[in-house]
Amino acid sequence: MYLKDTVLQLMQNLFVNYPEHGTIYSNRGSLQLYILKDLAKKKDFKAYISYISSPFGYINSIIHNNILEYSQKETVVTNILININQCIHNLKTQCIDAANSVSQNIDSWDEWKQHFINLSSNLFAQMLEASIGTFDWRAWISEVLTLDLFNEIQENILISLIECKSLCPFCREPCQLSAGEHEHYCGTFHRPQGLSGWRYLQSRKIVVEECTTSIRCDMRFRYKEEFYNYSDYRTVNEYFNSWRILGDDSIDSKYWQWVLYTFQKEFVAYYEILENEKIDIAWSNLTEEEIINDIEKHYEILFLKISNCSRINTFIFTLLRRLDLYILVIYVNVFVLIVATSGEDFSNQQLRHRLLYK
Repeated sequence: MYLKDTVLQLMQNLFVNYPEHGTIYSNRGSLQLYILKDLAKKKDFKAYISYISSPFGYINSIIHNNILEYSQKETVVTNILININQCIHNLKTQCIDAANSVSQNIDSWDEWKQHFINLSSNLFAQMLEASIGTFDWRAWISEVLTLDLFNEIQENILISLIECKSLCPFCREPCQLSAGEHEHYCGTFHRPQGLSGWRYLQSRKIVVEECTTSIRCDMRFRYKEEFYNYSDYRTVNEYFNSWRILGDDSIDSKYWQWVLYTFQKEFVAYYEILENEKIDIAWSNLTEEEIINDIEKHYEILFLKISNCSRINTFIFTLLRRLDLYILVIYVNVFVLIVATSGEDFSNQQLRHRLLYK
């Protein structure tokens, strides 16, 4: 069991740090940037629909495929064997050092016991090395590297990188923040809502506005037969209320505009709605290089802001804790001063009782 856990950890570390993967698995932003760039490179409508419909399911499948591809490389088993061999060498050294340390620190043992301990430590190391040497590690590792192990690695990576799985109620852009109770937020990277199936009610044309524009212009939307102003979206229900979407019609996502322009016919056919002529006019000149630069800049700025916010929150939390401590110290000193000037004779035990339970 322990050996299998060791192989699991080794395999996961080797996969994440594999040179060809670069920084893909270093953080959530790098992974999502890789996914979006890969989608643009593929130019596959079905892949885009799969990602938009179930972004985390799609990311999961990409990680799974990458792990399977990596596991088929000839160097994988060799790298694991090298790491296991290093662990065994360290264990052997530690066994000898531990036995020698015990023998050197017990002065009351006679010479025979001293010799016995030294002999035992060396003998144990030799037996350990001999038993390990006869074990077919390569065959055992090949047997351990099963689909279940790959699934476990895949799940561990996904959990470590993507904690919050909330999606924007309008465009289905994933929240970029960590798990826990927080306002869901994806910065300024909302998509044209038509990508997730929204259409204009009367014309049935695909919606081209992004969420931020709709809120800024105070448009209206229908949810379960009721109409709401976009600016009042938080009154719909708890899920809508959990999202913080900034109203701003000056920002846009060139990447998703390019996607909608490139696959407009496929999207309207998929959602059974109508094309929108505004798309051809506004986004026909976008290039693949331009949209890649757009998302790279977006993720660089977004995660810099999130990182800075995390540092600020940590600083504020630490400051508040220190302030609480200072207030407590002041309170205790004032209380002791009152006791000292009251003329009462308190023992240490009585004073402690007053401080703890008053």
